[in-house]
Amino acid sequence: MKRFFKHCVLLLLILIGAQTCAHAGQIYWATAAGEIQRANADGTNVETLVDAVGGYWGIALDAANGKMYWAGSSTDRDGIMRADLDGTDMEELVNDLRDARGVALDLSGERMYWTNTPEEKILSATLDGTDIQEAVPSSYLWAPRYVALDIASETIYWTGFTGSGHAVRSANLDGTNVENLVTGLGSPMGIALDLENEKMYWADSKAGFSKIRRANLDGTEVEDILVDPDSPRGITLDVNGGKMYWAQSSTGSIWRANLDGTGSETIITGLTSPQGIAFIPEPGSLVLFGTGCLGLFGYILLRWKRKCVSRT
Repeated sequence: MKRFFKHCVLLLLILIGAQTCAHAGQIYWATAAGEIQRANADGTNVETLVDAVGGYWGIALDAANGKMYWAGSSTDRDGIMRADLDGTDMEELVNDLRDARGVALDLSGERMYWTNTPEEKILSATLDGTDIQEAVPSSYLWAPRYVALDIASETIYWTGFTGSGHAVRSANLDGTNVENLVTGLGSPMGIALDLENEKMYWADSKAGFSKIRRANLDGTEVEDILVDPDSPRGITLDVNGGKMYWAQSSTGSIWRANLDGTGSETIITGLTSPQGIAFIPEPGSLVLFGTGCLGLFGYILLRWKRKCVSRT
């Protein structure tokens, strides 16, 4: 009876770990209708956290401090906003911005970065919205859109125009060494970094040229990993889970696929022009998954030990 109980406990831990991984984490997104929404990573349990009149674009998450940041405009707010992850305690950090788009966080440096597309600026400020600085000289910028950070390498990446075409571009965090990494693009929008594998992913939204693409962080080895998605906007990665998620504005949907582009599927429909998107791991998911793995290891070890004893 004791052996049977042990086996049941071990198998239960395995099942908990597996079930947790099935939707381990949440995705948050902003819509052009002025909404901030979230759902489980498998598309279940869609919630509207913020509902205003206007348009929201980029979004970034601070899981450790339970905060989300987003850029856009509404009838009473026009700039960079912050709230708790459940949408409460909302505050406007930077106001009177004209069409702020992408937003990214440097949590170790306690700064945030955002693009201002029509004013052709990339700016930064402390996480409370003070000490606003020009991150990249405006003379190098033409309609920057979404932005991503590699803090370890002190590099900022963004999508936008070069003056002669659309591109993925980069610079040092101090604004020096501006480079065109990938040129000749259609209409690049969201960008996300897989720093573990030294890859960047971006969504190209031009009609007839619509793609999800990736390349090395230096812009080499460009790949088309998904061809002809419908108006992809923001993109986010779950590197540990091997998944990418993106928003399709014209179809009002959220999609996901493996990082190599296989297994693409719609997980949420019926949205109003989703734009920027961000992924956050479930706080307890790694613990439960680890527990499940330990349970599996313990079960295998127990079986092996029993076989050894029986042979002797």
